[in-house]
Amino acid sequence: MTAVLGFRCLHAAVARVERERNPGHRFGTLRRPRVSLTLNWFDSRLLAVWGASRGGELALLLGATFPEINAVAAWVPSGVVFWALGLAEPGDTRPPAAWTFRGRALPYLQENNMTADPLPEHLPGRAVAYTPFYRSQLLDARAVERATIPVEKIRGPVQLVSGVDDQMWPSSDLADIAVRRLEAHCHPFPFRHLKYPEAGHTIVVPYWPLQDLRVLKLARVEGLQDVLLSQGGTAKADAEAGVDAWRDLLAFLDDAKTAQPRPASYECSRADEMIE
Repeated sequence: MTAVLGFRCLHAAVARVERERNPGHRFGTLRRPRVSLTLNWFDSRLLAVWGASRGGELALLLGATFPEINAVAAWVPSGVVFWALGLAEPGDTRPPAAWTFRGRALPYLQENNMTADPLPEHLPGRAVAYTPFYRSQLLDARAVERATIPVEKIRGPVQLVSGVDDQMWPSSDLADIAVRRLEAHCHPFPFRHLKYPEAGHTIVVPYWPLQDLRVLKLARVEGLQDVLLSQGGTAKADAEAGVDAWRDLLAFLDDAKTAQPRPASYECSRADEMIE
C-alpha cells in the first residue's frame, strides 16, 4: 500500500527462520541487510523498517542494530526482547531464545525471570489472555533491564503504536519501555507513541478482515497447537485505530525523509504521546 503512495518497498528477509530441527520452533538470526545493493534502489534519504507484534519487536531490534536504517515504525510491539514460543531445546529446560546475533542468543525477559506467575491455564476451546502473565514478568527489574532493546541507537525517528486493551501482550506498557529509554538518552530524532484505549493486539493496516483475527491459534508451534490466544479490543476499535495509525505512518515516513538530528545543545524532549 505504501508503494502506491510513492514509497519504494521491499519485503526483505533480514531475519532467517531456523526450522531444520523442529518446524514448530521459531528462531530468528539478525543479519545485516544487503544495504550496498538496496540503497541505490531505495530513496537514499530513507531506509525504514516497519513491523507489528513480534515484527514490531524485530523492527526495533533491527533499527538499534544496523545504522543503515534511519526510521522505525513498530505497531503493538515490545521494547523488550521476548522468548520464542515452543518447546525447549533437547536437554534444556529453559524457554527458547527468539533472536540471535553473530551466533549468540539475545537476552530475553523470560530468561531467569524471578517474578513470573504460573503459565495461564489452557482450556480446550477457550481463548487465553497472556497479558497478566507477561505483566508479572515485568516486575523483575533486572530481567527487564537485561532484555531491553537499546532503542537509543536508532539513527532516525520512531513511531510506536499500541492498544491499551491488548491481551496478547501488554503492548502499551512494552512500548512505553522504549519511550522511556528514548527520553532518558535524549534521542535526537522525533519519536511518538500512539495509544488507543479500546483497541487490542490486531491494529493492522486498513481493510484487513479483523473479524477473523479476534483469536489467534498457534497451529504451527509444537506443544501449543491447540492453544487459543485472546487478542483483546474489538473489531471496531482495532479498525479505527488501524486507519488512524496508518494515516500517521504515512506522515511519519514523509517527515522521516528529511529528518535531521537535533543539536547536542537542544533540550531533551518527551515523546509525542497521542491517546485517541
